[in-house]
Amino acid sequence: MAIPDRAKLGREVTPRELAVWHQLIRVVGTAGDLLDEQLRDIAGVTIAEFLILNRLNSADAGTMTMTDLADGQAASRSGMTHRVDKLEKLGLVRRRTSAADERAREVTLTDAGRERVAELAPHHRRLLRHLIFDQLGSDDLDDLETLLGRLSAHLDTAPPRSVRRRNSRAHRVAEGS
Repeated sequence: MAIPDRAKLGREVTPRELAVWHQLIRVVGTAGDLLDEQLRDIAGVTIAEFLILNRLNSADAGTMTMTDLADGQAASRSGMTHRVDKLEKLGLVRRRTSAADERAREVTLTDAGRERVAELAPHHRRLLRHLIFDQLGSDDLDDLETLLGRLSAHLDTAPPRSVRRRNSRAHRVAEGS
């Protein structure tokens, strides 16, 4: 899925739809801010940095390419580089050139990184439960899972952010902008 031309977008959202969108942004933003504050207080890492560590912890051999990490978090490559730089300085990850593709950089979770994930994950999960899941019944959770699954499947048809950025820049250059 590409972002359609403005002329092809169709009708605007209704006031109710806009209100629901604002609620979603507020809930995700507030929960993210509180989770971020907790992780900063406990370990001096942000929620975005913790999510990198957590993804690496779940990956084969604790390793992923920088591009896969960035695309999986809908982050820019430069933003991901900044976060990985910090984690590398803390000794939680290490970076190297990929053996399979020397153009790619791989990030690997260190033993210290695995220990940090093991230390932080229970605190993170308890606060997440308190903020979100204690407020939902089983049917609510089923409904939310279904709705988010449908939206994720639709949005996943778009190329990853790293590709969209390159394509849009190339398009502007080709158009002489």
